[in-house]
Amino acid sequence: WDKDGELSLNEFVAMCRSLGFSMENANHIYDTLNFAGTSALGFEQLRPVANESVSFGHMRLLALGEFPPPDGSTKVMEVADEDRSTSVEYDEFLKVSCSYLAVVNESDLASVFSVLDVAAAGVLLQEQFNFLTATEFDVPAVRHLIKIMLGLERPTMVEVDASGDGKVNAVEFSTWLYKMLAVSNASATRIFQDLDTCERGVLSPEQL
Repeated sequence: WDKDGELSLNEFVAMCRSLGFSMENANHIYDTLNFAGTSALGFEQLRPVANESVSFGHMRLLALGEFPPPDGSTKVMEVADEDRSTSVEYDEFLKVSCSYLAVVNESDLASVFSVLDVAAAGVLLQEQFNFLTATEFDVPAVRHLIKIMLGLERPTMVEVDASGDGKVNAVEFSTWLYKMLAVSNASATRIFQDLDTCERGVLSPEQL
């Protein structure tokens, strides 16, 4: 289906249609994978639906597609928490990941579970499990999300400062958070205001 190293919308839809998906579902899946708004899907964006290693970031993308906002976090918790303990045990995590997200590699799932299980308790509290589908964050939560999805020393000024003027305005900040982490615009605005302690309307490298 790929003719140039990437899958365009038309190529992706044609592939999905050949597998029995409706046009509507094919477009929905494409939009979910392409939340960054690129012109075509590359290998990294396709990894969640390919037979490849799946990271927390990929799992989050899949979960957001299957359980989209505004009520996705509530719905996935209802599905996962079978014993109604208000937490998600490892076996429950495996089951919902396999059944709803089609992720079956247990070593990948164990790695994702450990990323969420910051206290190494062997069980995920609701607020920990919700990291898979949440779009509303405060500063500490988005800092943790950046760490587990992108790693340390991110973001860099260069990747957020789209204009290249050495400062990050609210639009640049919100755009980067949405494209990279699927954080809502409302949350991005609040986080920007919390970081902009001087109320200058821009963030310096030190504030970022």
